[in-house]
Amino acid sequence: YDWAYNMMDEESRTVVRKFISDITRGKLMLGADLIPVIPAGTTNWIILELSLLPLALSIEGEEGYDEKAYLQCLNAYRKWCYVATHEDGAPYEGLTKSTYKSKWSIPLLAH
Repeated sequence: YDWAYNMMDEESRTVVRKFISDITRGKLMLGADLIPVIPAGTTNWIILELSLLPLALSIEGEEGYDEKAYLQCLNAYRKWCYVATHEDGAPYEGLTKSTYKSKWSIPLLAH
């Protein structure tokens, strides 16, 4: 959406924005709904569903943006990074299933 934004007319933007909103609005990421006693999880589901983060962020400030869905995804990923990469921590699913996507997504934490 961000890359094609300037090449789309307003009608096309509306269609794409609605599609992204339908995908992200009200979504709960598997692994992000841990009980409060557990400070973070390192399940690979958090990494597999990390695509929700840039999708939600791509329509930030526009109609259909769901800040709650974005923030729960961001917080789950931040906690995952803390536990999975801490010197005393490790990803639950091992390095292969849990890190293939996460290393490319670390810049998203800067937002």
